[in-house]
Amino acid sequence: MRHRFLPSVFISLVILICIGFYYSNNNNNGYMSISVSGEAGGYDSISHNTIFKYITKYVASTDEMAENEAEDEAEDEAEDEDEEEDEKDVRTDETKTSTEEGAKDERAGGESTAEAENKLTTLIVAGFQKCGTSVMATYLSSHPEISFSKVKEVHYFDSEKKFAKGIELYDQHWPSGGLKEISSHTAGKDDKVVVSVNSHSYIDSGVRAEATPYYVSSGLACSHIASTFSSPSNDYRLVLMLRDPTDRAWSEYKMQMRRLDDQDSFLDAVARHADNLLTCFSTYMLNTVLVKDKRKRKPGFRGCVHKDITRSSARYRKLESALWKMINKFRVKDDKEGAIRKTKECWVAKKDGDDDGFTSALDSITMMYVEEEEEIDELLVGQVPGGTAFRVSCLGPKFLERLPKPEEAFGSDFEEWEKCLESNRPTMLSGPFKKDGSFDVGKATIDELTEVVKLCYRIPIKGIQRQFLYRSMFAPQIRRCVEAGIEEDKIYIVDDVEFRENPGKVMDDIHEFAGVKPFTYAIAGKNKEIEKAFDQAFPAFQKITGWRLDGKGLEMPSDLRKRVQEFFAPFNGALVDYLNSGNFKGTKLLNFASDL
Repeated sequence: MRHRFLPSVFISLVILICIGFYYSNNNNNGYMSISVSGEAGGYDSISHNTIFKYITKYVASTDEMAENEAEDEAEDEAEDEDEEEDEKDVRTDETKTSTEEGAKDERAGGESTAEAENKLTTLIVAGFQKCGTSVMATYLSSHPEISFSKVKEVHYFDSEKKFAKGIELYDQHWPSGGLKEISSHTAGKDDKVVVSVNSHSYIDSGVRAEATPYYVSSGLACSHIASTFSSPSNDYRLVLMLRDPTDRAWSEYKMQMRRLDDQDSFLDAVARHADNLLTCFSTYMLNTVLVKDKRKRKPGFRGCVHKDITRSSARYRKLESALWKMINKFRVKDDKEGAIRKTKECWVAKKDGDDDGFTSALDSITMMYVEEEEEIDELLVGQVPGGTAFRVSCLGPKFLERLPKPEEAFGSDFEEWEKCLESNRPTMLSGPFKKDGSFDVGKATIDELTEVVKLCYRIPIKGIQRQFLYRSMFAPQIRRCVEAGIEEDKIYIVDDVEFRENPGKVMDDIHEFAGVKPFTYAIAGKNKEIEKAFDQAFPAFQKITGWRLDGKGLEMPSDLRKRVQEFFAPFNGALVDYLNSGNFKGTKLLNFASDL
């Protein structure tokens, strides 16, 4: 992602801080106070290194900046997809080790004693999907001392591309690197620091949080987290939400069904505004192929597209990325004719007899840019009186999401598992394997089970995947996380039944685990209030992901439920044994495994 505006903002902030940084003890709330303003003043040495570090990360984004960043990232992602099209597995262990060691050496650095005393703790709800992570995020975002990320799911540690850009990219998900913005405060610890920046007040609680439930399942994130937070002044804590694995898998399937409903409404919007999309595509994307002078290539595609299309931001981003990917192939080859031909493939005249006018319009666009370099306006659509229709199929078979029936979806998961065991029998003749070569999960040690899961599940680098069984294999995923460097005593286990029935007790324990003061949540246990608070904290998340709190709807077929439960029984046993033998925090009594 490009940040062309950052240098000037950073320099301005540095000058502002150097001129107006002063410390005052004269307040009525028991907090030390540091203010940044236009007035002259001095500052006391206490905590100023930490505060300076946080404040210089603060960037006030405007709508225009956000639009440019989103468009740049969509174009970058499209270019990356060309390079990564055939890469579907995580990198080898050797590559991971090299990356982790390099990141650790670069980031660990030497912290001063003063900075170590004012450490920043990053609290991450790292798993598992459909186990209550959104409700946990809602609670944490309401705590007065916890600074929650701007979006619920940051997806930094599970992305090689984002991780390679450095921790600064991660920090930008908080308005001030980790400070909690407040309008007023009436209580707190004596060592809390209140910071004022341009009339905004922040409390230096030292705790920031995010919730990306894919982290533990990704195969990448835990090693990245361990290597990033490796110093006394930059600590971490992980919260893992667990649920009956069969219920979790079925809840994921229902979420995928809701995502298809959203996809249909998005495609309806594209169909209604095909003319607008064509005009914007020609002006801002086709333009990049037809104009050799990069200075004359016009930015602003998102601002041109009708709001009914951009309203579903995730769907829109996917569309924009696909269009960039499509046009980039012609831009690299400088193939103007190919770009025009592809445009004709994607847009067609709605009425018979309008095709000639449509072709003539495209030819006119070509000549305008090649010879006169003028702007397009509405010329293209204006020559097609009946309007145009957009063919989604031109973006390739992977653009649209499809979901098979439950028996087929889960059946393919079972089939892949059995095929993996069958193909690897010659190399697995000891331990939990029977004489006939079949794998006995119930007799496997946690390490043996983890190795088999690593072997049988190739984890995609990015994107929402339909791996209903894999996401519910909790024990091997947690074990792999520990193997990657996550300390057991920095993992807090939450049982979803206990969380729903006694949220106050669970949150009190989480507060102590994170190092923040106790807090009573008015929304605790009230589904409507929780959903409302969630929508306020993370607008549009439900529409983007298909998330829903109540979980009601289609019931899992009884025969399928029985088969899935039998499959997970030995995994549940392995989970209970592993948690009880380790140094994990939180619950060791899981309701879904209470009979084990």
